[in-house]
Amino acid sequence: MLKRATCLLMTMWALQSCGYVWGVTHCDFREVETPPRCQEREGAAGAAFMAICEVTKGSPVEGPCPREDLVAGCRGETNPAMVATDWYYRAEGAEPVRTRDDVKPICDEDGYTLVDP
Repeated sequence: MLKRATCLLMTMWALQSCGYVWGVTHCDFREVETPPRCQEREGAAGAAFMAICEVTKGSPVEGPCPREDLVAGCRGETNPAMVATDWYYRAEGAEPVRTRDDVKPICDEDGYTLVDP
């Protein structure tokens, strides 16, 4: 038991020293994508995710995605230490998002699970 706890602590320390944090971060694509989306990552996330977010024209921020005007999300595991949720926001226009039924086909296409806010 002590060996396992020591190994876990050392792994967490190593990940943290490499620029990783255990928690929630997000990449906000609401201003650059239709339908508006924000990707939230829970678990071991860090500098690499934030850098990719900037390259793909998103806005990287620590903490969860904004909850105002959320309709539904698509959740899937990116690796054993991280879960990603793409949250979709209420939108009109060419690709309207008004209900969770509008989000379900997006989740199905990616093989993710439909989740409520």
